[in-house]
Amino acid sequence: MKNIYQEKTEKFFDKYVSAKKDLDLLKMSRAGRIEFEKFFNFLNLPKGSNVIELGSGYGRFVLQLLKRGYKVTAVDISQESLNVLLDQAKKNNIDKDLKLVRSDFSKPQFTDSYDGAYCISTFHLLAGTEEKRIETFSNLIKSVKKGGTVVVIEPNPLNPFYYPFYWFSDQVAWEIEKTFMQSTEFNLRNIFKKLGLVDVEISYMGFLPNRFINSIEAIKYLNGFINSVPLLNKFSSFIYIKGKKK
Repeated sequence: MKNIYQEKTEKFFDKYVSAKKDLDLLKMSRAGRIEFEKFFNFLNLPKGSNVIELGSGYGRFVLQLLKRGYKVTAVDISQESLNVLLDQAKKNNIDKDLKLVRSDFSKPQFTDSYDGAYCISTFHLLAGTEEKRIETFSNLIKSVKKGGTVVVIEPNPLNPFYYPFYWFSDQVAWEIEKTFMQSTEFNLRNIFKKLGLVDVEISYMGFLPNRFINSIEAIKYLNGFINSVPLLNKFSSFIYIKGKKK
C-alpha cells in the first residue's frame, strides 16, 4: 500500500514526464555531454555490464547506457515515465537489453544479479524518512553482485543555487524535493559505510548550474577549478559517491 509521500511523488512525475513524450531524449547539449562523460568515468564499468537504475524516470541515463552497449534494468514508481522510456528505446532500436520494473523497491526485488547499480538525483526521493530511504537503498545494494559497484549522485544541499530553483521552478516540487537537504556528503558517506559498502569514493561536479555551459563555455572551466579545490568543492552542485559490495 502506498503512503502519502509515494502518492505525491508518483503523481508529480507522471505529470512531469508528459512534457517529455515528443522530445528526442538521446540528443545531448554541450552540458549534457560533460555530465555523461563524468558519469561513465565514475561508474567505470565495461560495456556489456548488467546494471540497474533505481528512479530511472524517463531514462536520460538508461538510454545513454543502452546506446553504449550496456544491459539495463530501469526501476521507477511512475508508470508514465517507464512508458516514455520504453517508447524512446524502441524508436532508437536500443530496447533489446532493456528491462522495466515498476516498483518503489521498499522490498527486495533481486539478489546478487547486477554488476552495478546507480541512483541519479533520486536517493532523497526514495522515501519520506531517512530510515525508509536507507531501507530502500539497502534493497538496491542486495541486487548487486559481490564486488559490484554502487553509485549515488545527489544534489548538494550546500550549493546555494538549488534553493531558488526548488522554490520557484515549475519543474520540481519543494514538498517532495526538500529531503535533498539531508543528502550531505557526511551523511551519504555514513550510509554507505553503515550498509557495508567498501572502497568508498567521493567526487564533485559543478557549482554554477551546468546548463549555463551551453551559453558560456568558460563556466565549464570555472566549475572544474572549484571542484578541484578542497573546501570550495564542498559547495559543488552534485556529490558523486560510489562503493563496492563486499
